[in-house]
Amino acid sequence: MRFALLAPLLAALLCARAGEPDPDAPPAIQASLERMRSAAATLRTATYTLHRQEWKDGQTYPAQVMAIKLRRPDDLYMRWTGEAYQGRELLYRPGWNQGRLRISEGALVPTVDLDPTGFVAMRGSRQPAWMASVLRTSQSILAGADVLSADPALNASYQDLGTVTVSGEPSHCYRADLPVGQDPSQYADRVLVCMSRRHGLLTRFAAWELSDGVLRQIEDYVFTDVVVNPGLGDADFDPDNDAYGF
Repeated sequence: MRFALLAPLLAALLCARAGEPDPDAPPAIQASLERMRSAAATLRTATYTLHRQEWKDGQTYPAQVMAIKLRRPDDLYMRWTGEAYQGRELLYRPGWNQGRLRISEGALVPTVDLDPTGFVAMRGSRQPAWMASVLRTSQSILAGADVLSADPALNASYQDLGTVTVSGEPSHCYRADLPVGQDPSQYADRVLVCMSRRHGLLTRFAAWELSDGVLRQIEDYVFTDVVVNPGLGDADFDPDNDAYGF
């Protein structure tokens, strides 16, 4: 199965040309990354929709759509609204519930508490639940970029794709081929990063791994309807909230 999530836009981005690849991040890309750093630093709460599709264990899993509430640093409430796992709810707060996820699959299924990095919680997912956080994902991209900036011997290749509309959000996008062979801490062999011109945070992140000489897409995350600092409170992360099904 191929990745279906916004495939026409992805194809257009990957075929785009904005001059020759640059071994150092061009100034425009650096400026957008610094704007994302500032936006992440000032984010306290957020609401958004995450569209996620991943490849794992030799297969591409169905696209998932999740309505998410986030409170810094890692409080998360997630509700699946798309066809896959529709109605599932997840609550996670560091230091609460012995560090476990609380998951409800609906009124007729018992609520369960799971180790967030255990087999059951990770089945069909490449990342722990907290990586659904637009803050966490932004921080991960920035950390990788900082490693590249600090070591000129690491040969990344960048292509600035300019302003692209991602699900209605004007975004600055770039593609980077990362030196995984030199630095295994780099996230993937190739990434696509799009950052909102409005709020500065991610609107899209996609990643590819090199396998037998061929790039295989492994992740595609699109963040839509982002509202920064809407003033969420304790009730939004309380399993006893009457609006939730835990």
